[in-house]
Amino acid sequence: MTQPSAVADEFVEIVRNLIAYFVERQRFVALAMLDLHPRALAMGDKTCLGVRLHPYLKADDERRDNGTYAQLGVWKNDWKHWVHGLGCRLTNIHTGEPIEWDAPDLRTFTLDWFWEHLKWRWEHDTEDPYVRESLRWIHDSYQGAGAVEAAIDCLVDRQNLIIKHDYKFLFVTGDRPQQKATLTPNAIIDVFLDLISICEQRKGPLVEAFMNETPVERSQRKGIWRQVWDFKFWPAGWCQLVHRHTGESFEWTVSDPAAIDLGNFKTHLKWRMVHESEDRLVKAFLDWSGLWLREKFGEFGEEYYYTAIAGVFDDLIDKRIILLKRNASRLVIEISHRAK
Repeated sequence: MTQPSAVADEFVEIVRNLIAYFVERQRFVALAMLDLHPRALAMGDKTCLGVRLHPYLKADDERRDNGTYAQLGVWKNDWKHWVHGLGCRLTNIHTGEPIEWDAPDLRTFTLDWFWEHLKWRWEHDTEDPYVRESLRWIHDSYQGAGAVEAAIDCLVDRQNLIIKHDYKFLFVTGDRPQQKATLTPNAIIDVFLDLISICEQRKGPLVEAFMNETPVERSQRKGIWRQVWDFKFWPAGWCQLVHRHTGESFEWTVSDPAAIDLGNFKTHLKWRMVHESEDRLVKAFLDWSGLWLREKFGEFGEEYYYTAIAGVFDDLIDKRIILLKRNASRLVIEISHRAK
C-alpha cells in the first residue's frame, strides 16, 4: 500500500483534474440561475457566461411581483432546484447527481459540495478515467479517501488552489495564478498586516501560559482560568479564551497554537473596532473603511465594516501578500510579503 508520508504527483494531478471537472460542471448551475436566481449573478457583473443579465432580472422582478417566484421546484423538467443565499443546488431527478454553487465567481467552489459531487461520481461515473484512477489510488493508499484531502493540501501549497477568506477555494488554471491590481492602498495593507501582528503578539504569551497551566489532557473541557478568562476546549481540536469583563477573545488550534488563526484574527479585529476604536491602527482602518464603504454603498451601518474586512482579505489573497492554509478544521494566515 502507498505510505502516507507523501502524496504522489500523479495522484495530485488526478485530483486537480477532478476539481477542474467539478468547476466546469458548476457552470451548469450558473446557467440555471439565469432563470432561477439572476440577482445573485448580478453581484459579480452585468453578464454571466457571456449572457447579459438585464432581461433575466426583469423576468425575475415580474415573478416576484405576481407571486410565481419559487425557491424550490423543478428546472427544465430534469433538475430539482433549491435557491439559497447567493447560490443554488441542482439535483438530477433521474441520476441523483448533485451540483451546488455560490455566485459570483465561477472559478471558486466549496469543498463540501465538491466532495458530495465526487462521491456521487465514484458510484455513478466510474467509466471516467480520472474517477476510475482515483478509486484505484484510494483503494491502494494507506490514507483511503483522506488521500484526496492530502492532495488538495498539495494543490494549495503549489497555488493551484487558493483558499479565500470565506473558506471557498479558487481554482487556478495555467502555470501561475493571475494577480489583479489591489483596490486597497498600500498604506492600509501595511496597517492591516500590523493589526494581524499585534493580535498575535497579544495572543502568543497568553496562550503559552494557558497551555502550560492547563494541560489539554485534562477531563475538564471548560472552566475559568486566572479568575478572569473563560476557557473551552472544542472536540475539533481548538480552544477559546474569552475575557469575562471585556469580551476580548482568542482562539487557536491546540496542535499548533503559534499559527495565525484566521477566525481568531477576524473576531479580534471586530472586537477592537468596537472597544479600541481610538487605537492608531484601528482608527486608521476605520477611517479608510468608512470612506470606502460610503463610496461603495452610500449610507451604511456598523455591520458593513465587516464587508471592508472581507474586501481587504480578498485583495491581500489575490495579490498573494497573504496565503491561507488548512490546519485541522481551521484556516491559518501565512504572510508572504509586504506590499511594495
